Amino acid sequence: MKVTSLACNNCGAPLEVAETTKFATCTHCGSRLSVTHTGSAAYTEVLAQIGQHTEQMSDDLAAIRLHNELERLDREAQDARVKWQSHLNHISTTVAEARRFDKGSSRAILGLLISAVLLLGTLGSNGAWIIPFGIGIWAFLALRNSQSQARKHNDWKQYYQKQQQLFSDAEHGYNARRTDIIRRLEQV
Repeated sequence: MKVTSLACNNCGAPLEVAETTKFATCTHCGSRLSVTHTGSAAYTEVLAQIGQHTEQMSDDLAAIRLHNELERLDREAQDARVKWQSHLNHISTTVAEARRFDKGSSRAILGLLISAVLLLGTLGSNGAWIIPFGIGIWAFLALRNSQSQARKHNDWKQYYQKQQQLFSDAEHGYNARRTDIIRRLEQV
């Protein structure tokens, strides 16, 4: 068995170890050592220092992972915000278009009133009732359509409000996760 002469990495005392030895204890200072053999050299390292370096590397790796998680979370949140905003803008436009039909109901009611007045004025004449009657039918149908559109407007408005609440909840969840990651980063 071939013996290698080394020095303790802690106190510098001479050591003699076999070429296959991986660990040794210094007889002078009592340090536990790791023995490393390369093709052209051999050296020792104090195991406690290796443990400290390993622990530091582990902490650094944990911090890097948390930073990566924070960056990923921020990217995903930004992408989600853009999609939500586009979605909410679309709904808002739909609500505005549906609101436009609310004005039609006042026109329809006015048409019904005019046709009623004209119809009352033409009761004694032969055939003159057809025009006011036609206006009345048009006004009635317009009123029904306007009421249907008003219901759609209200439905879209409620949907918009629910979507805003979902967006707000998602933003709150993002902020809570972000705060947790930052807290964990501060502990590393």
